[in-house]
Amino acid sequence: MSVRSSGFGGLATATSDERKTSNVDKQSVDIGNHVHRRSDYENAILIRRYEDVATCYHSFKRSVEKNGSRNCMGKRAVAADGTVGDFQFITYETAGKRSKDFGSGLRHIGVEPNTHLGIFSKNCIEWQLTSEACHTQSIVTIALYDTLGEESSLFIMNHGEIVCLCIGATEFEPSMKIAAKCEHLKTIICFDSLSEEQIKRVKDINLAVYNFEEVEKLGQANPVPDVPPTPETLATIMYTSGTTGMPKGVMLSHMNIIACITGVLHQLFEITNTDVLLSYLPLAHILERVAEMAFFQSGAAIGFFQGDVRKLVDDMKSLLTNSTARCSSLNAIFLQATGLKKFLIERAVAAKKQSIVNNTTTPIWDRLVFNKVKESTGGRLRGVLSGGAPLSSTVQDFLRVVLGCPIVQGYGLTETTAGGTVQLFYANKSGNIGPPIGCCEIKLESVPEMNYSADADPPSGEICIRGPNVSSGYFKDPEKTAEVFDQDGWFHTGDIGMWNKDGTLTITDRLKNIFKLSQGEYVAAENLENKMGSSPWVARLWVYGDSFKAVLVGVVVVNLDTLRQWAKENQIDDSDVNALIADGKVNQLVMQDLTTSAKNANLKGFEFIKAVHLVSQDFDSFGGTTPTMKLKRNVLKEHFQPDIDRMYNSLEQKEQK
Repeated sequence: MSVRSSGFGGLATATSDERKTSNVDKQSVDIGNHVHRRSDYENAILIRRYEDVATCYHSFKRSVEKNGSRNCMGKRAVAADGTVGDFQFITYETAGKRSKDFGSGLRHIGVEPNTHLGIFSKNCIEWQLTSEACHTQSIVTIALYDTLGEESSLFIMNHGEIVCLCIGATEFEPSMKIAAKCEHLKTIICFDSLSEEQIKRVKDINLAVYNFEEVEKLGQANPVPDVPPTPETLATIMYTSGTTGMPKGVMLSHMNIIACITGVLHQLFEITNTDVLLSYLPLAHILERVAEMAFFQSGAAIGFFQGDVRKLVDDMKSLLTNSTARCSSLNAIFLQATGLKKFLIERAVAAKKQSIVNNTTTPIWDRLVFNKVKESTGGRLRGVLSGGAPLSSTVQDFLRVVLGCPIVQGYGLTETTAGGTVQLFYANKSGNIGPPIGCCEIKLESVPEMNYSADADPPSGEICIRGPNVSSGYFKDPEKTAEVFDQDGWFHTGDIGMWNKDGTLTITDRLKNIFKLSQGEYVAAENLENKMGSSPWVARLWVYGDSFKAVLVGVVVVNLDTLRQWAKENQIDDSDVNALIADGKVNQLVMQDLTTSAKNANLKGFEFIKAVHLVSQDFDSFGGTTPTMKLKRNVLKEHFQPDIDRMYNSLEQKEQK
C-alpha cells in the first residue's frame, strides 16, 4: 500500500487493491478529536483501487483492455411486431470503441473539452456510452430527469451552461418546451431516430440536431485523440432536486467518483466479471451512477430495463434465470402458509435467524424451505445493498433469512458521491448504517441546543464527512457552499448520528427541518408549515415525517376563534373547547382545510398531511418552542410520540381495509 499526500486538510490517502476484514466488534476507531475511520484504514484513507486508475476514463479503459470479449451492456431485443426477446449484449471492446467514436463525434460537431453536456433520458446503453465518451474528451456531464418539472429543468440548462443536450425519444417534447429559452444550448442529440417534423422543429429554433448514430459515424470518419482528464478534473455536476428553491449543482471530480467506488468495493462482497446488474434506478441520481461505474470497473455486465417499471419482473426473468417467480414465491411460501406448514416455516425462520447470529448453517431448513426462495431469484443472488432511504431492522433481518445472502445498507449524499458508511457484509447486526467506508472519515459535531454531545457516552451530534469522495462544493454558488463545507474540508450533512459500541453509526435525528420519507422523497417541514398554516383553523402547525413511513402527519394547535365560530353556527355548546376538539367532525374539517391549503399552494401529493392530532394549548406550554418561538422538533416528537404512533397505526389499518 503506497501513501501519498492528498491536500485534504493534511489527510493521508492510499491506493490499494487489497481487501481487508475488520473486526465486527470494532468496525471503526477514534483517531483523535472525535474523528472516526474504518478500523482497518485508520492510518491511510483509500483513494483508488488500482495504481493505474485515477479517473473514470482510466477505469473504463482498463476494463476494456482486461475484459474485451466479455459482456458489458445489454438491452432486450424487440422484434418488428413489438415482441420483446432476451437481452442482447455488446462487449467491452465494442463499448470502448463506440464511446471513443461518439466522443470524437462530439468534438467534430463543436462540443469542446471542459464544456457541459446534458443527458435527459431513461437508463439505456446510449446513456452510458455518452457518459464514457465524455470521459474520453474531458467533457462534463449533467443529468436531468422527468420529475424536475419545466422550471427546474430550464434553471439547470442555463445555470449549468449546457451546450449540448442528449435525449431519449420520450424526452423530446419536454425538451422542446424549454429549448428556445436555453441560453447556452447549441445542439440536440436524440438517442433514437427523429421524424422529419421533429427535426424541423429543432432547426426552427436555430439548434443543430443529430441522432446518436449520426454523431457516432461522424466520429468514426473524423477521429480525434483522447483528452484524458486528471483526478481533479470535473466529471459531472449532479443537481439535487431540492426541497425549496432551485436545485443545487454538486460538483464531482473524477477523484471523488473513483475514491467512492474504491471505498464501497472494499466494504462489500467482491463484485466479479461474472456478475450482472439490472439497471433501472435512475442514472440521473448519483447512487446508480456510482454503482454502475463500480460494476464496469469490476468487468461485470449491466442489463438495462425496458424503461417501464411495470415490466421490471419480466426484465429480471430474462436477465436472471427463473426470477419471475420472486414476488409470488415469497408471498406464497412465507405469508400465505397456514397450519402445520406455517408452524414449520416459523421454526425455520427462527432457526435461520439464530444461525446468522452464531455464524452457523441450517442445511435441513435450507433444503426444506430456503432453497426454494434461492431458486425463485435465479440462484445467483449474492448480496443486496440498500440505499436512498433507511431499511428497518425488521425488514433487513427478514430478508437476510429468506434470501440467504448479505443484506446491507449504506448512507451517503450527493455531496459525498453517494458514499459515507456501508455495513460490512459479514456483520449481521441491524439498526445501524455501518462504519465509515475506507475513503473517508466521519466526526460527530456537538449540537448543544438539541442536547447532542460528541463527548457524551454514547457520542452523538451532527454527522460531518471528509475525504477524497467529498465534493468541493456547489457550482456557481459560493454562499450555499460555505453553509455546509467548512475550511477544514468537512461536509456538514445536517443529519444527527450516534456512535455505537462496535464502531458503527446510527442516524437518530435531523438538524434541519428537512427529512426523507420511505419512498425517497425529501420534505421541507418548515415550508409546508408556512403554506398549510394559512388555514383559518390553524394557530400553529407541526409537520412530522418518518423515514420509515411514506406519508406525513401533523399536530395542529387549533385557532379557538374559528372553533367557537363554527360551534356557534352549528348551535353547539363551546364552553369546553377540549371536548369540541375531540369531536371527529372538527378533525375532519381541519383535515379538509389543510388539504385545500395544500392544493392551493400546489404542493406535491407526498407533501399532503394524511392525519392530524388537534390540541388547544400552544407548544410553548410544555417547552416545545425556543425563546424566539421556533419549534423544538425533538421535544415535540418526544411529547407527541403516542399520538404519532396512533395516527400511523390508524392510517395503516385504513390502508389494509
